[in-house]
Amino acid sequence: MNFYEVLLGVISQGKEIGRICVFVAAASPFTAAVQAEEDTDKAYGSETYSHAVKVNEITEEEFHGLSVA
Repeated sequence: MNFYEVLLGVISQGKEIGRICVFVAAASPFTAAVQAEEDTDKAYGSETYSHAVKVNEITEEEFHGLSVA
């Protein structure tokens, strides 16, 4: 299991309204992006969706430190 920081664009009514960073543990950068998008879409509801902009691998120490902060 690797740890990733996923930068997502948040879209509502066809316009990007912001960006959010999500930290996930996943097997690959692709699965990290999909997991982050699914988690963000659930949190924001049906009117808004997200798309992965960038995926960065981070260390386990960074993951635990950033997830708690």
